[in-house]
Amino acid sequence: MAKYIKRALEEKILTASKSFSALVITGARQTGKSTLVKHLFPKAEYISFDDLSLRNYAKEDPKGFLGEFQKQVILDEIQEVPELLSYVKIEIDNNKEAGKFIITGSQQFSLMEGVQESLAGRAAIMELSGFSLLELQGILKKTQTWEKLCYKGFYPELWINKNLNTELWFGSYIKTFIDRDVSKHLREKNIFNYSRLVELLATRVGQELNFNNLSKELGVDLKTIQTWISFLIRSQIIFLIPPYFKNFGKRITKKPKLYFYDTGLVSYLTKHKTAELIKSGPMQGALYENFVVSEFVRQNMTKMRESSLYFYRENNGLEIDLIMDSAEKSSCFEIKASATPNIGHTENLKTISKLFDKETKLYLVCSANSGTKLPGVKVLNHSDIDISDF
Repeated sequence: MAKYIKRALEEKILTASKSFSALVITGARQTGKSTLVKHLFPKAEYISFDDLSLRNYAKEDPKGFLGEFQKQVILDEIQEVPELLSYVKIEIDNNKEAGKFIITGSQQFSLMEGVQESLAGRAAIMELSGFSLLELQGILKKTQTWEKLCYKGFYPELWINKNLNTELWFGSYIKTFIDRDVSKHLREKNIFNYSRLVELLATRVGQELNFNNLSKELGVDLKTIQTWISFLIRSQIIFLIPPYFKNFGKRITKKPKLYFYDTGLVSYLTKHKTAELIKSGPMQGALYENFVVSEFVRQNMTKMRESSLYFYRENNGLEIDLIMDSAEKSSCFEIKASATPNIGHTENLKTISKLFDKETKLYLVCSANSGTKLPGVKVLNHSDIDISDF
């Protein structure tokens, strides 16, 4: 039996199950939603709508289908039967039993609209990402460099099933995502260009997202590119970090920066087939930046914090890779793949920190050991990132 790896969201899910009639666990495909809820609620009846006969039953007779379950039930892959949510609402209104419906679904297209319309105030909604480094701390080996972690990525199946071929798994993941989640929303002639867009975006991680350039390069109109990007965001394949817009009296960039949730997927799409290629290739810096920034985002999701993440770039090129901002303080992060940090890596941090009018902490995230001394800046190894500290 595959070893179960504890998820950071578990306690919040169990707490919510005592207060809400329904729990909705969303997230990208293959982030471990089914495994998590079956582990936490082993006595619940489990229904997967990947089963065509169950899916048809739920669509044709939703009242009769839900009437089958007198006790707690897990409804897995609800995005296959989104119309069932309105009938779940009726069941909840008739019987407000806490934790009766445990619902999972890929974070995509029409699902969240259905949840918000039907289950507002009745359901606790939580997002599950791939593993964070914090969740993997108990099993990480000292020999696992950031390049190896970057190549492998953070989808649970690749950590639990040691016999999987990483490259074949990611190839299947992309095909499933395009075939099952996207193709039904596209004209057939656009599927090829959509696949090209995903590959093109992978080569541009850590860069500002320019819709016009993508439109010209792919020969696809701007509105279509914007729609396709929204598909990728809502499916939790990519995310955008906005620029920091505080009034510093500077000319600053207004475009967001692009990242993928999973660096293993980026490595696959950019044909970095080994950790050694990542370490020696021209995308080393961009991949490390994506590796670090996505860790902040995953921890934000699992800890359910509302920390605001930004980057800062002036038109003259002065840049800070990541800013975590709150009303009381700001934390600024420069991200470098180097294992030998130096004072030159901290110059932008010190320059921009003078513009803040509140407490500002400065960090250099790199592959050196945490605690390496540099004046005025705390050096932090990527494996020691914990957003609770910032």
